Amino acid sequence: MLFFIIFIVVLIIIVFVSNLSNLLFPCSKTDYIIYSGADDSLYKSNLTHYLNFVISAYNDVCNYPRYSAGENQVIQVSSSVKALWFEIVSQCGLVYIFDTYIVIAFRGTHFRADEFVDSQFRYYNYPGTTFNVHHGFHRYLSSCRTQILNIISQNSSKDIYITGHSLGAGVATLLAYELYTRYSNNKIHLYLYGCPRCVNKDLSIFMKNNLTEIVSVVNYFDLVPEAPERLGKYVSFTPIYIFGIQTYSDTGNHSIQVYSKGINYIEPLSVLN
Repeated sequence: MLFFIIFIVVLIIIVFVSNLSNLLFPCSKTDYIIYSGADDSLYKSNLTHYLNFVISAYNDVCNYPRYSAGENQVIQVSSSVKALWFEIVSQCGLVYIFDTYIVIAFRGTHFRADEFVDSQFRYYNYPGTTFNVHHGFHRYLSSCRTQILNIISQNSSKDIYITGHSLGAGVATLLAYELYTRYSNNKIHLYLYGCPRCVNKDLSIFMKNNLTEIVSVVNYFDLVPEAPERLGKYVSFTPIYIFGIQTYSDTGNHSIQVYSKGINYIEPLSVLN
């Protein structure tokens, strides 16, 4: 009898765990349709191109090689993150300056202090608007905003490409909105990799209607892009370009290496509308 009870309990636990991700992050594979446009190879090339800038943004903390694409100059951007009793000052991104455009790339979570930023789910409201955003990401952006604005002021006629992974994708999103309020005549492109939900529906619609381009790439097995969902009522940008690599590790599924591999080798590239 005891063995039977134990067996039933174990079976219930297995069923619960196997369905836990669907309970927390409901999303059916049938939601995904195959993206088979004529420019599929071009999209993959662009996705790889802008991800390489993000990988370079990790180089100060992970010793990744710096990407070079014929730029005139590369400028480091630093952030200052305070968490409880300590403060971390580090390179959070790079700005690449070309003849006709600039690329602003943000790395993702690396330090414990970055995890503290990720956990600050509560709203920050942009004054005079109905636009609510992730408070932690806004605070993070505030620590490096002046550096970036100074660079852009010297390149104000150029197209702007903003890209990031993980936390960096969230910061890139907020920066794209803020730059639009200052440089609405510029073409502003946003490339996101493993981006958490960080803006409310009103801001999401506004950005989709006004930015030149928003491209979001997600590993199907990565939980980060689905969070935080219930706590803050944030939304994701669509369309979302999907690949699927399962590493059986939450950290692995979200890693920049997996995103790089997914873009280059997974066929076919899919999109969620």
